[in-house]
Amino acid sequence: MPESPPPGATMTLTDALRAAATHEQAGRPKEAETILLAVLQAIPGQPDALQRLGLLRCQTGQAEEGLRLQRMAVAVLPDAGSLYTVLASVLDGFDRADAAESWRRAVRLVPSNTAVRLRLSERLAKGVRPRAAAAAARGAAA
Repeated sequence: MPESPPPGATMTLTDALRAAATHEQAGRPKEAETILLAVLQAIPGQPDALQRLGLLRCQTGQAEEGLRLQRMAVAVLPDAGSLYTVLASVLDGFDRADAAESWRRAVRLVPSNTAVRLRLSERLAKGVRPRAAAAAARGAAA
């Protein structure tokens, strides 16, 4: 199990992100946050660290800060469908109307992902846009 290195030691980006995930999964959000902040200090704007820290903040009651970090991650990699999928899921979790636009962007970036198309359809149906929801659902069935 990856742990934090001793003080003064270095670790790769992959090792740091893995260690942060391990801490988070083990219920140690402070340790995960410490690692993610260190990554961002060493590599400002690193999208994976921004995304994970954003999720962590959302999970610890800091929704607006978490969403800000999520948006920063997609701004760094605007063609990464996975980042838009996570952002859309977080926005959906907070029942935010702007989730639909993130789902649309994710569908444009990963059009073959049926799950993303279905989530867009569900979001549009929530917003009482039955024609758009039906079109998104047809795309998912194709």
